[in-house]
Amino acid sequence: MAFVFALASVVVCLRAAALPPAFTAINLDAAKKKVAGTDKVVVIKFTAEWCPPCKLMDRTTWRDDKVVAWVKEHAVAIQVDVDREKKTASAYNVEAMPTMVILREGKEIARFVGAMRPAQTLSWLESTTGKVATAKAPAPKPAVKKPAEATKASTVEPIVERLNQNIEDRKYAEAAKDLREIWSNDNANDALRRGGVATSLYRQIAALLDSSTEARSTVTGIRDEIETRLAKGPEETPADRGDWLVLNELLSEDAKSLSWFDRVKKQDEAAATFQPVFATLLPLLDRSKRLSDVPEAVPDPSTWAMERYKAVSEESTGSGSLAEARWKIFENQGAKVYAGYIAAKQNAKADELAVVLLELRDTPTMRVALAKALADAGLSSPSARVWLDEAAKSGEDVSELRGQLAR
Repeated sequence: MAFVFALASVVVCLRAAALPPAFTAINLDAAKKKVAGTDKVVVIKFTAEWCPPCKLMDRTTWRDDKVVAWVKEHAVAIQVDVDREKKTASAYNVEAMPTMVILREGKEIARFVGAMRPAQTLSWLESTTGKVATAKAPAPKPAVKKPAEATKASTVEPIVERLNQNIEDRKYAEAAKDLREIWSNDNANDALRRGGVATSLYRQIAALLDSSTEARSTVTGIRDEIETRLAKGPEETPADRGDWLVLNELLSEDAKSLSWFDRVKKQDEAAATFQPVFATLLPLLDRSKRLSDVPEAVPDPSTWAMERYKAVSEESTGSGSLAEARWKIFENQGAKVYAGYIAAKQNAKADELAVVLLELRDTPTMRVALAKALADAGLSSPSARVWLDEAAKSGEDVSELRGQLAR
Protein backbone atom coordinates (compact mmCIF):
# COMPACT_ATOMS: atom_id res chain seq x y z
CA MET A 1 0.00 0.00 0.00
CA ALA A 2 2.86 2.35 0.86
CA PHE A 3 4.41 1.63 -2.55
CA VAL A 4 1.13 2.44 -4.33
CA PHE A 5 0.81 5.69 -2.38
CA ALA A 6 4.40 6.64 -3.17
CA LEU A 7 3.89 5.87 -6.86
CA ALA A 8 0.74 7.99 -6.96
CA SER A 9 2.63 10.83 -5.29
CA VAL A 10 5.35 10.61 -7.92
CA VAL A 11 2.76 10.78 -10.71
CA VAL A 12 1.15 13.85 -9.13
CA CYS A 13 4.55 15.50 -8.73
CA LEU A 14 5.47 14.76 -12.34
CA ARG A 15 2.19 16.24 -13.58
CA ALA A 16 2.68 19.29 -11.37
CA ALA A 17 6.20 19.75 -12.69
CA ALA A 18 4.89 19.59 -16.24
CA LEU A 19 2.30 22.30 -15.60
CA PRO A 20 3.10 25.83 -16.78
CA PRO A 21 3.65 28.22 -13.85
CA ALA A 22 0.22 29.82 -14.24
CA PHE A 23 -1.49 26.61 -13.09
CA THR A 24 -2.05 24.83 -9.80
CA ALA A 25 -2.07 21.02 -9.64
CA ILE A 26 -5.48 20.59 -8.01
CA ASN A 27 -8.86 19.42 -9.29
CA LEU A 28 -11.93 21.54 -10.00
CA ASP A 29 -13.64 20.96 -6.64
CA ALA A 30 -10.47 21.96 -4.79
CA ALA A 31 -10.11 25.07 -6.95
CA LYS A 32 -13.68 26.13 -6.19
CA LYS A 33 -13.06 25.68 -2.45
CA LYS A 34 -9.81 27.63 -2.69
CA VAL A 35 -11.50 30.73 -4.13
CA ALA A 36 -14.61 30.49 -1.92
CA GLY A 37 -15.10 33.66 0.11
CA THR A 38 -12.65 35.63 -2.04
CA ASP A 39 -13.04 37.77 -5.14
CA LYS A 40 -10.87 35.39 -7.15
CA VAL A 41 -12.11 33.43 -10.14
CA VAL A 42 -11.36 29.89 -11.32
CA VAL A 43 -9.71 29.61 -14.72
CA ILE A 44 -10.10 26.19 -16.34
CA LYS A 45 -7.97 25.23 -19.30
CA PHE A 46 -9.42 22.21 -21.11
CA THR A 47 -6.61 20.48 -22.96
CA ALA A 48 -5.42 17.18 -24.46
CA GLU A 49 -2.08 15.47 -25.04
CA TRP A 50 -2.68 15.49 -28.81
CA CYS A 51 -3.60 19.21 -29.05
CA PRO A 52 -0.85 21.30 -30.77
CA PRO A 53 -2.38 24.73 -29.92
CA CYS A 54 -2.63 23.65 -26.26
CA LYS A 55 1.08 22.81 -26.21
CA LEU A 56 1.85 26.08 -27.93
CA MET A 57 0.01 28.07 -25.24
CA ASP A 58 1.71 26.02 -22.51
CA ARG A 59 5.08 26.94 -23.97
CA THR A 60 4.31 30.63 -24.48
CA THR A 61 1.14 32.21 -23.09
CA TRP A 62 0.93 30.36 -19.79
CA ARG A 63 4.60 31.13 -19.07
CA ASP A 64 4.34 34.83 -19.87
CA ASP A 65 5.30 36.90 -16.81
CA LYS A 66 2.30 39.24 -17.05
CA VAL A 67 -0.20 36.42 -17.54
CA VAL A 68 1.29 34.42 -14.64
CA ALA A 69 1.24 37.50 -12.39
CA TRP A 70 -2.43 38.19 -13.21
CA VAL A 71 -3.42 34.59 -12.48
CA LYS A 72 -1.54 34.49 -9.17
CA GLU A 73 -3.26 37.70 -8.02
CA HIS A 74 -6.77 37.23 -9.34
CA ALA A 75 -7.42 33.53 -9.93
CA VAL A 76 -6.75 29.89 -9.38
CA ALA A 77 -5.99 28.26 -12.71
CA ILE A 78 -6.31 24.53 -13.28
CA GLN A 79 -5.85 22.20 -16.20
CA VAL A 80 -8.42 19.58 -17.23
CA ASP A 81 -7.37 16.85 -19.66
CA VAL A 82 -10.51 16.06 -21.65
CA ASP A 83 -9.47 12.44 -22.19
CA ARG A 84 -8.76 11.79 -18.50
CA GLU A 85 -11.66 13.84 -17.11
CA LYS A 86 -14.44 13.20 -19.59
CA LYS A 87 -17.26 13.96 -17.15
CA THR A 88 -15.93 17.44 -16.42
CA ALA A 89 -15.38 18.14 -20.12
CA SER A 90 -18.90 16.95 -20.90
CA ALA A 91 -20.41 19.04 -18.08
CA TYR A 92 -18.94 22.16 -19.67
CA ASN A 93 -19.84 21.13 -23.24
CA VAL A 94 -16.22 21.23 -24.38
CA GLU A 95 -16.00 20.36 -28.06
CA ALA A 96 -12.62 21.78 -29.12
CA MET A 97 -9.25 22.47 -27.56
CA PRO A 98 -7.97 24.56 -26.08
CA THR A 99 -11.08 25.87 -24.34
CA MET A 100 -10.67 28.35 -21.49
CA VAL A 101 -13.57 28.79 -19.05
CA ILE A 102 -13.76 31.30 -16.20
CA LEU A 103 -15.95 30.67 -13.16
CA ARG A 104 -17.07 33.15 -10.54
CA GLU A 105 -18.81 31.67 -7.50
CA GLY A 106 -19.04 28.40 -9.41
CA LYS A 107 -20.85 29.89 -12.40
CA GLU A 108 -19.40 30.32 -15.88
CA ILE A 109 -18.93 33.97 -16.81
CA ALA A 110 -16.56 33.71 -19.77
CA ARG A 111 -15.32 31.25 -22.36
CA PHE A 112 -12.81 31.30 -25.19
CA VAL A 113 -12.12 28.54 -27.68
CA GLY A 114 -8.80 28.46 -29.52
CA ALA A 115 -5.21 29.46 -28.89
CA MET A 116 -4.41 32.98 -27.73
CA ARG A 117 -1.21 34.95 -27.54
CA PRO A 118 -0.14 36.40 -24.15
CA ALA A 119 -1.42 39.94 -24.78
CA GLN A 120 -4.76 38.67 -26.07
CA THR A 121 -5.09 36.30 -23.11
CA LEU A 122 -4.25 39.02 -20.61
CA SER A 123 -6.83 41.36 -22.13
CA TRP A 124 -9.46 38.62 -21.95
CA LEU A 125 -8.58 37.77 -18.35
CA GLU A 126 -8.59 41.43 -17.30
CA SER A 127 -12.10 41.84 -18.65
CA THR A 128 -13.33 39.60 -15.82
CA THR A 129 -11.68 41.56 -13.02
CA GLY A 130 -13.97 43.44 -10.68
CA LYS A 131 -17.10 43.57 -12.82
CA VAL A 132 -18.80 40.51 -14.21
CA ALA A 133 -20.66 42.71 -16.68
CA THR A 134 -17.44 43.45 -18.55
CA ALA A 135 -16.63 39.79 -19.08
CA LYS A 136 -17.36 38.10 -22.34
CA ALA A 137 -20.29 35.75 -22.01
CA PRO A 138 -20.22 32.43 -23.85
CA ALA A 139 -21.14 32.94 -27.47
CA PRO A 140 -24.79 32.01 -28.04
CA LYS A 141 -25.50 29.10 -30.30
CA PRO A 142 -26.79 30.11 -33.74
CA ALA A 143 -30.55 30.41 -33.80
CA VAL A 144 -32.36 27.63 -35.58
CA LYS A 145 -33.58 28.95 -38.89
CA LYS A 146 -37.20 28.76 -39.82
CA PRO A 147 -37.88 25.99 -42.34
CA ALA A 148 -38.70 28.53 -45.06
CA GLU A 149 -35.34 30.26 -44.56
CA ALA A 150 -33.35 27.04 -44.30
CA THR A 151 -34.79 25.65 -47.52
CA LYS A 152 -34.82 28.87 -49.51
CA ALA A 153 -33.44 28.09 -52.95
CA SER A 154 -30.47 29.98 -54.30
CA THR A 155 -31.26 32.14 -57.31
CA VAL A 156 -27.62 32.11 -58.41
CA GLU A 157 -26.96 28.35 -58.39
CA PRO A 158 -29.15 27.57 -61.43
CA ILE A 159 -27.52 30.45 -63.33
CA VAL A 160 -24.08 29.01 -62.55
CA GLU A 161 -25.22 25.63 -63.86
CA ARG A 162 -26.44 27.30 -67.04
CA LEU A 163 -23.18 29.23 -67.32
CA ASN A 164 -21.17 26.01 -67.09
CA GLN A 165 -23.29 24.37 -69.76
CA ASN A 166 -23.04 27.35 -72.12
CA ILE A 167 -19.25 27.42 -71.76
CA GLU A 168 -19.09 23.68 -72.42
CA ASP A 169 -21.26 24.17 -75.52
CA ARG A 170 -19.10 27.16 -76.57
CA LYS A 171 -22.08 29.49 -76.43
CA TYR A 172 -19.92 32.32 -75.15
CA ALA A 173 -22.37 35.15 -75.80
CA GLU A 174 -24.99 33.35 -73.72
CA ALA A 175 -22.41 32.58 -71.04
CA ALA A 176 -21.53 36.28 -70.84
CA LYS A 177 -25.21 37.07 -70.25
CA ASP A 178 -25.28 34.47 -67.47
CA LEU A 179 -22.30 36.14 -65.85
CA ARG A 180 -24.03 39.50 -66.01
CA GLU A 181 -27.17 37.99 -64.45
CA ILE A 182 -25.21 36.49 -61.56
CA TRP A 183 -24.05 39.98 -60.57
CA SER A 184 -27.40 41.66 -61.21
CA ASN A 185 -29.09 43.61 -58.42
CA ASP A 186 -31.88 41.02 -58.36
CA ASN A 187 -29.38 38.48 -56.97
CA ALA A 188 -27.59 40.82 -54.56
CA ASN A 189 -29.02 39.07 -51.49
CA ASP A 190 -28.36 35.53 -52.65
CA ALA A 191 -26.17 33.54 -50.23
CA LEU A 192 -23.54 32.89 -52.90
CA ARG A 193 -23.31 36.58 -53.75
CA ARG A 194 -23.10 37.63 -50.10
CA GLY A 195 -20.16 35.31 -49.63
CA GLY A 196 -18.29 36.53 -52.71
CA VAL A 197 -18.63 34.56 -55.91
CA ALA A 198 -15.70 35.54 -58.15
CA THR A 199 -13.24 33.06 -56.63
CA SER A 200 -15.58 30.11 -57.18
CA LEU A 201 -16.18 31.27 -60.78
CA TYR A 202 -12.50 31.93 -61.51
CA ARG A 203 -12.12 29.04 -63.96
CA GLN A 204 -15.30 29.93 -65.86
CA ILE A 205 -14.46 33.63 -66.14
CA ALA A 206 -10.92 32.85 -67.29
CA ALA A 207 -12.30 30.50 -69.96
CA LEU A 208 -14.69 33.20 -71.17
CA LEU A 209 -11.96 35.82 -71.37
CA ASP A 210 -9.78 33.43 -73.38
CA SER A 211 -12.55 32.50 -75.81
CA SER A 212 -14.61 35.64 -76.37
CA THR A 213 -13.61 39.25 -77.03
CA GLU A 214 -16.98 40.59 -75.92
CA ALA A 215 -16.65 38.77 -72.60
CA ARG A 216 -13.95 41.23 -71.57
CA SER A 217 -16.36 44.17 -71.75
CA THR A 218 -18.88 42.18 -69.69
CA VAL A 219 -16.34 41.33 -66.97
CA THR A 220 -14.97 44.89 -67.01
CA GLY A 221 -18.51 46.24 -66.64
CA ILE A 222 -19.17 43.99 -63.65
CA ARG A 223 -15.89 45.00 -62.03
CA ASP A 224 -16.61 48.69 -62.61
CA GLU A 225 -20.08 48.41 -61.06
CA ILE A 226 -18.55 46.81 -57.97
CA GLU A 227 -15.95 49.57 -57.87
CA THR A 228 -18.70 52.19 -57.95
CA ARG A 229 -20.48 50.51 -55.02
CA LEU A 230 -17.23 50.37 -53.06
CA ALA A 231 -16.55 54.06 -53.72
CA LYS A 232 -20.04 55.14 -52.63
CA GLY A 233 -19.85 53.40 -49.28
CA PRO A 234 -20.65 54.07 -46.54
CA GLU A 235 -19.13 50.67 -45.70
CA GLU A 236 -17.75 48.17 -48.15
CA THR A 237 -18.51 44.48 -47.89
CA PRO A 238 -15.72 41.86 -47.93
CA ALA A 239 -17.66 40.05 -50.68
CA ASP A 240 -17.57 43.08 -52.99
CA ARG A 241 -13.92 43.85 -52.24
CA GLY A 242 -12.94 40.22 -52.71
CA ASP A 243 -14.80 39.98 -56.03
CA TRP A 244 -13.20 43.24 -57.16
CA LEU A 245 -9.70 41.96 -56.39
CA VAL A 246 -10.30 38.68 -58.24
CA LEU A 247 -11.80 40.39 -61.29
CA ASN A 248 -8.84 42.78 -61.42
CA GLU A 249 -6.55 39.76 -61.53
CA LEU A 250 -8.56 38.10 -64.30
CA LEU A 251 -8.49 41.33 -66.31
CA SER A 252 -4.70 41.62 -65.77
CA GLU A 253 -5.25 44.87 -63.90
CA ASP A 254 -3.52 44.12 -60.61
CA ALA A 255 -2.25 47.71 -60.64
CA LYS A 256 -5.72 48.81 -59.51
CA SER A 257 -5.60 46.43 -56.56
CA LEU A 258 -2.08 47.47 -55.58
CA SER A 259 -3.07 51.14 -55.74
CA TRP A 260 -5.92 50.42 -53.32
CA PHE A 261 -3.58 48.44 -51.05
CA ASP A 262 -1.02 51.25 -50.96
CA ARG A 263 -3.73 53.77 -50.11
CA VAL A 264 -5.28 51.68 -47.33
CA LYS A 265 -2.00 50.60 -45.69
CA LYS A 266 -1.43 54.21 -44.60
CA GLN A 267 -4.64 54.15 -42.55
CA ASP A 268 -4.77 53.35 -38.83
CA GLU A 269 -7.09 50.36 -39.23
CA ALA A 270 -5.45 48.98 -42.36
CA ALA A 271 -5.04 45.42 -41.06
CA ALA A 272 -8.74 45.22 -40.16
CA THR A 273 -9.62 46.21 -43.73
CA PHE A 274 -7.20 43.70 -45.24
CA GLN A 275 -8.10 40.76 -42.99
CA PRO A 276 -11.43 39.70 -44.61
CA VAL A 277 -9.82 39.55 -48.08
CA PHE A 278 -6.37 38.32 -47.06
CA ALA A 279 -6.76 34.99 -48.88
CA THR A 280 -7.02 36.99 -52.12
CA LEU A 281 -4.56 39.69 -51.09
CA LEU A 282 -1.68 37.32 -50.27
CA PRO A 283 -1.40 35.87 -53.82
CA LEU A 284 -1.57 39.44 -55.18
CA LEU A 285 1.42 40.50 -53.09
CA ASP A 286 3.23 37.29 -54.01
CA ARG A 287 2.85 37.54 -57.79
CA SER A 288 3.62 41.27 -57.63
CA LYS A 289 6.94 40.54 -55.87
CA ARG A 290 5.75 42.49 -52.85
CA LEU A 291 5.76 39.89 -50.10
CA SER A 292 7.66 42.41 -47.97
CA ASP A 293 4.30 44.20 -47.60
CA VAL A 294 2.74 41.22 -45.81
CA PRO A 295 3.35 42.75 -42.33
CA GLU A 296 1.03 45.61 -43.32
CA ALA A 297 -1.81 43.09 -43.62
CA VAL A 298 -0.77 40.71 -40.83
CA PRO A 299 0.91 42.72 -38.04
CA ASP A 300 0.82 39.78 -35.59
CA PRO A 301 1.62 36.69 -37.69
CA SER A 302 1.70 34.18 -34.83
CA THR A 303 -1.78 35.14 -33.65
CA TRP A 304 -2.97 35.05 -37.26
CA ALA A 305 -1.59 31.51 -37.61
CA MET A 306 -3.34 30.32 -34.45
CA GLU A 307 -6.65 31.85 -35.52
CA ARG A 308 -6.36 30.32 -38.99
CA TYR A 309 -5.51 26.96 -37.46
CA LYS A 310 -8.62 27.14 -35.31
CA ALA A 311 -10.82 28.02 -38.30
CA VAL A 312 -9.40 25.26 -40.50
CA SER A 313 -9.71 22.72 -37.66
CA GLU A 314 -13.40 23.54 -37.32
CA GLU A 315 -13.93 23.26 -41.09
CA SER A 316 -11.82 20.15 -41.64
CA THR A 317 -13.32 17.30 -39.67
CA GLY A 318 -12.17 13.88 -40.82
CA SER A 319 -9.34 13.05 -43.18
CA GLY A 320 -10.87 13.27 -46.66
CA SER A 321 -9.52 15.06 -49.70
CA LEU A 322 -11.34 18.31 -48.81
CA ALA A 323 -9.72 18.39 -45.37
CA GLU A 324 -6.32 17.69 -46.93
CA ALA A 325 -6.82 20.54 -49.41
CA ARG A 326 -7.71 22.96 -46.61
CA TRP A 327 -4.64 22.00 -44.60
CA LYS A 328 -2.47 22.40 -47.69
CA ILE A 329 -3.83 25.93 -48.13
CA PHE A 330 -3.12 26.64 -44.45
CA GLU A 331 0.47 25.44 -44.77
CA ASN A 332 1.11 27.37 -47.99
CA GLN A 333 -0.44 30.58 -46.65
CA GLY A 334 1.52 30.31 -43.43
CA ALA A 335 4.72 29.74 -45.39
CA LYS A 336 4.07 32.78 -47.61
CA VAL A 337 3.47 34.96 -44.55
CA TYR A 338 6.74 33.66 -43.10
CA ALA A 339 8.56 34.52 -46.34
CA GLY A 340 6.93 37.95 -46.25
CA TYR A 341 8.40 38.67 -42.84
CA ILE A 342 11.83 37.46 -43.98
CA ALA A 343 11.51 39.73 -47.04
CA ALA A 344 10.60 42.63 -44.75
CA LYS A 345 13.72 41.86 -42.67
CA GLN A 346 11.57 41.24 -39.58
CA ASN A 347 13.43 38.03 -38.79
CA ALA A 348 12.46 37.78 -35.12
CA LYS A 349 8.75 37.67 -35.93
CA ALA A 350 9.44 35.37 -38.88
CA ASP A 351 11.33 32.90 -36.69
CA GLU A 352 8.59 33.01 -34.06
CA LEU A 353 5.97 32.34 -36.74
CA ALA A 354 7.94 29.37 -38.06
CA VAL A 355 8.04 27.87 -34.57
CA VAL A 356 4.28 28.39 -34.19
CA LEU A 357 3.50 26.87 -37.59
CA LEU A 358 5.62 23.80 -36.88
CA GLU A 359 4.04 23.47 -33.46
CA LEU A 360 0.59 23.53 -35.06
CA ARG A 361 1.50 21.45 -38.12
CA ASP A 362 4.45 19.22 -37.28
CA THR A 363 4.47 17.67 -40.77
CA PRO A 364 7.01 17.16 -43.56
CA THR A 365 4.75 19.16 -45.90
CA MET A 366 4.79 22.17 -43.55
CA ARG A 367 8.59 22.10 -43.59
CA VAL A 368 8.67 21.83 -47.38
CA ALA A 369 6.16 24.69 -47.71
CA LEU A 370 8.32 26.97 -45.55
CA ALA A 371 11.46 26.21 -47.56
CA LYS A 372 9.62 26.51 -50.88
CA ALA A 373 8.14 29.90 -49.99
CA LEU A 374 11.65 31.19 -49.36
CA ALA A 375 13.05 29.66 -52.55
CA ASP A 376 10.19 30.99 -54.70
CA ALA A 377 10.78 34.50 -53.35
CA GLY A 378 14.53 34.30 -53.93
CA LEU A 379 15.17 34.31 -50.18
CA SER A 380 17.13 31.99 -47.93
CA SER A 381 17.50 31.03 -44.30
CA PRO A 382 19.72 28.52 -42.45
CA SER A 383 16.51 26.98 -41.12
CA ALA A 384 15.36 26.07 -44.64
CA ARG A 385 18.10 23.47 -45.04
CA VAL A 386 17.27 21.97 -41.65
CA TRP A 387 13.59 21.73 -42.63
CA LEU A 388 14.47 20.04 -45.91
CA ASP A 389 16.73 17.55 -44.12
CA GLU A 390 13.89 16.70 -41.74
CA ALA A 391 11.37 16.41 -44.59
CA ALA A 392 13.73 14.17 -46.58
CA LYS A 393 13.94 11.76 -43.63
CA SER A 394 10.15 11.39 -43.93
CA GLY A 395 10.38 10.48 -47.61
CA GLU A 396 9.78 13.89 -49.21
CA ASP A 397 11.67 14.53 -52.45
CA VAL A 398 13.42 17.83 -51.78
CA SER A 399 16.29 17.63 -54.28
CA GLU A 400 14.90 20.36 -56.55
CA LEU A 401 14.27 22.69 -53.62
CA ARG A 402 17.80 22.15 -52.35
CA GLY A 403 19.05 23.26 -55.75
CA GLN A 404 16.87 26.39 -55.70
CA LEU A 405 18.11 27.40 -52.27
CA ALA A 406 21.73 26.77 -53.25
CA ARG A 407 21.60 29.28 -56.12
